Amino acid sequence: MGRPADDVALVAVHAFDCHGAHAAGHTTGWAVRLEQYSAEISTRADGIGDDLVDVATRLIALPER
Repeated sequence: MGRPADDVALVAVHAFDCHGAHAAGHTTGWAVRLEQYSAEISTRADGIGDDLVDVATRLIALPER
């Protein structure tokens, strides 16, 4: 995409996808629809919500990196 990793956010419904994106330097958002968070297998997402609108609202509210 031609953008630095910290300029790009990944929003997913699987916590492990957020874990991989976080490891690559991306901001992450997770919609809690299909699974529960497990600290044993994944990094906590930057924005967590019940649906896409909730996640987007939380990501927008994050301080700039």
